[in-house]
Amino acid sequence: MKQLAECVSKATEYFTPILKKASKDLKNHDDNLKEKTKLKTYRKEIKTIEQAFFNKALALQKIDLLIKSNADDKILTKEDLEDNDLHKARKIELKVKKKDKTQPPKFHSASIKKEKQLKKLLRKEA
Repeated sequence: MKQLAECVSKATEYFTPILKKASKDLKNHDDNLKEKTKLKTYRKEIKTIEQAFFNKALALQKIDLLIKSNADDKILTKEDLEDNDLHKARKIELKVKKKDKTQPPKFHSASIKKEKQLKKLLRKEA
């Protein structure tokens, strides 16, 4: 089991940087396409492929942890799985995206206020 753990660890060390780079390159490509129009389907495909690369890298790290813990006669916990770098990085990324989406546009509330003021003026004149 120790030999298997060693082989999987080496494979993880070799493939994880390659998968991370591919994922990063696809994200950068998608970011460059945000401003262009009529590319919705293409961007969805890019995101799907990027997610597949990320999932493979995450699966490699999970199997590495599983085999190492099995070889050391340890029990693998959820915290062990969530402590890896890829998992943490993606969680931080998602939190940042959620924060950006929750902020309402500033012009929207201002236009509603102006509309209410206009309605009040029209009522007073009538």
